[in-house]
Amino acid sequence: MVDSGNNHKSIVLMVHVESKNYDRFLSLIENGLEDRILNAFYFLTVNGSPVDHRAEHLEPENRLGRAISAIQTADVDPQTGVEYGELT
Repeated sequence: MVDSGNNHKSIVLMVHVESKNYDRFLSLIENGLEDRILNAFYFLTVNGSPVDHRAEHLEPENRLGRAISAIQTADVDPQTGVEYGELT
């Protein structure tokens, strides 16, 4: 994996977590910040909907979230809600 600059790596990751475990997952990420393992994190989509970050410097993340959301919703049959490619 190539550095994104300043000796850092940027990773885009999709995670499926049960709703009941969301707070625990968020705590893991926050612990990574406290332990200086992570520098920052951004939620781009939640359940296929883009997250709107209000800070102006996060507009690139907003655009990426909207693009990912469009792809995520295009991969779901609008009538059945079944993701294309899944066995039914």
